[in-house]
Amino acid sequence: MGRLAPWKGQHVFLEAAALLLRRAQVDPCTQFVIIGGALFGEDDYERRLCQQSAELGIASNVTFLGHQKDVAAVLDNLDILVHASITPEPFGQVILEGMAKGLPVVATDAGGIREIVTHRENGLLVPPGDAQALAGELHSLFSDAERRTTIGRAGYEHVCQNFRSSKTARAVEAVYGDVISVPRRDNRRNMRPSRRLSTGRFFRYFMIPFLLLTLLENI
Repeated sequence: MGRLAPWKGQHVFLEAAALLLRRAQVDPCTQFVIIGGALFGEDDYERRLCQQSAELGIASNVTFLGHQKDVAAVLDNLDILVHASITPEPFGQVILEGMAKGLPVVATDAGGIREIVTHRENGLLVPPGDAQALAGELHSLFSDAERRTTIGRAGYEHVCQNFRSSKTARAVEAVYGDVISVPRRDNRRNMRPSRRLSTGRFFRYFMIPFLLLTLLENI
């Protein structure tokens, strides 16, 4: 799930799907769903993905849903969420969305993802660009319903404990509070640092740009 772009690794996902089907490690009717559309002139990559699925002989098992406004509703119809980026990402919003729905997540072991997923505890990690490894971890979930449930529940609990918006906002505010001081003039006309930063100023100057940057990084 996410923007269609080479660095997002949807082509690796298709390679892993083909391996699973070729080895008969999943039901032949299993559907592999790609959610998201091409942006910023990357339509050619979308066409290559469609061509790749045909060349791999799995076109009937692949569904391209395009951009979706109601992500939560789409996630309700999935059994496993895959994050296949081949380039390290600073944050994995898609991973948190999947975990919040109780889905077991298989993600690439790079960048900020390591701060979200603990391998074999609340998700599974694979080397970026490794279709063989991705297929192996997917097979381990497809073949073990209890493991899917266990990892999905652990991911859900991890999100609830560590990534609620209120807790994240407080944590970021605390960081800025440690490094930013707002000058003020006391009665003796000396400049004295203040550790207090109003909520309005904090969101205007820091949280809003931070959230916008995070959104753009994860499109």
